[in-house]
Amino acid sequence: MKKLLVVLMVLSMATIANAGLQLAVNGQVNPPDSQVNLNPSDTAIISVVGDGAEAYAFDAFLVFQGPGTVSGGTLMYTYGLSAWLLATNDDTLVPWMQGIFGDDTIKQVGDISFSDTTVPVHPDQGTVLDYLTFHCDAPGDVTISLVTMNDTGDAIATTWDTQVIHQIPEPITMALLGLGGLFLRRRK
Repeated sequence: MKKLLVVLMVLSMATIANAGLQLAVNGQVNPPDSQVNLNPSDTAIISVVGDGAEAYAFDAFLVFQGPGTVSGGTLMYTYGLSAWLLATNDDTLVPWMQGIFGDDTIKQVGDISFSDTTVPVHPDQGTVLDYLTFHCDAPGDVTISLVTMNDTGDAIATTWDTQVIHQIPEPITMALLGLGGLFLRRRK
């Protein structure tokens, strides 16, 4: 009985440690990376979904790495002074994240500020941020990371979720490449 109690306590602590936010792509929460494929001209709707933990006051950042652009976004969590900001290349937030990640392919960063001062604090359950439109710009993978910073703001403290979107060439391009391969094979 004592061992069972210890196991339950450890599992409950692990559940608390994993509490946080998750990414949803086209309405599917945390889809497997292999299932998110888009053509270069397609769009996807990105959402941030909460698990019901109390939000208190902290910032979460959406970091976009790779060939794609993001626009819009509506903050659904409206308690306190919570806010949503989408930063582009000319904002100081992007170079700051490029330095932390060591990656100059970061072109946009989103900042979700939770500032709920009510008692009790409202949970971040359900959709926290919605209608964020991701547009494919070119073939290649795009990584979307949902992170928080450490207390000093110079490194990643927690990565809640990461989603990879595979941008694939359009069918016509694939057909032309296939035909080109057939002609090359035929010449030999």
